[in-house]
Amino acid sequence: MQQLQDNPDKPSIGDPAAALSLGTLFRLISKDVVPSIGATPFDADISKTLAVQKGERVLDIGCRDGSVSFMIQAMGAKVTGIDILQDRLDLARAKGIDAQLQDAETMFFDNEFDAAFSHASLHWMRRPGTVISRAYDALKQGGRFVGSFSGAGNASNVIEAFAQVLSDKNSDIADITYLLPWYLPTAQDYYKRLVAGGFTVEFCDTKIDDTAVSSGLLTARQFLPLFSEIVPKQNENMVVEKVAQKLGENPKIHHVTIIFKAVK
Repeated sequence: MQQLQDNPDKPSIGDPAAALSLGTLFRLISKDVVPSIGATPFDADISKTLAVQKGERVLDIGCRDGSVSFMIQAMGAKVTGIDILQDRLDLARAKGIDAQLQDAETMFFDNEFDAAFSHASLHWMRRPGTVISRAYDALKQGGRFVGSFSGAGNASNVIEAFAQVLSDKNSDIADITYLLPWYLPTAQDYYKRLVAGGFTVEFCDTKIDDTAVSSGLLTARQFLPLFSEIVPKQNENMVVEKVAQKLGENPKIHHVTIIFKAVK
């Protein structure tokens, strides 16, 4: 079986980036920094693709507060959720979810689940080949892996606005993508990774949606923590204002979502 190697040291928005420390990554996730990075809402199409049957065991990879797990469990499945943040697990458990403190890169389940899904979480997991391998091991033969997460180009207009403002302020800043904590692949790249991981891919598609936001200033402030390493405290308000100007009077965020279904 062909293996695509994870490269955590490559500072590219299209490959697993490991420029940020785990501590910084945890801080960004736990404080819901830049919520607009998230994939499209869990909707009827994704639910239909997952096609949960009553009594099935389902694994939620990156379950967050358990809201989606709760929806799936209401369909008659028994859901186990994993996440790396204890406060979110507490919220999931309060909803009746079997929520476990586990990292998707190190989780260990052996042929236990009829289906696995992940919603708006895989872009935080910067070693995709490892996550796919763990998901494969967790599934029974014939089990399905369904997910939606942010892909290449997501929020690109906001990132570009920051890049322009920061490069104008400091000509030495040529590339800021190394600061971004996400894994944002193309659908083609993720398709190849799923196949290399042993899956038969039914589809791996891209959904694009430009979503209006209420305020360019608010959006700029939400994204600002990503660039705290290169934006001095005294310059934060100035940077936010200039980014908001570049986003315009009726700002939108360019959302790119990858949606896939693969079978073991």
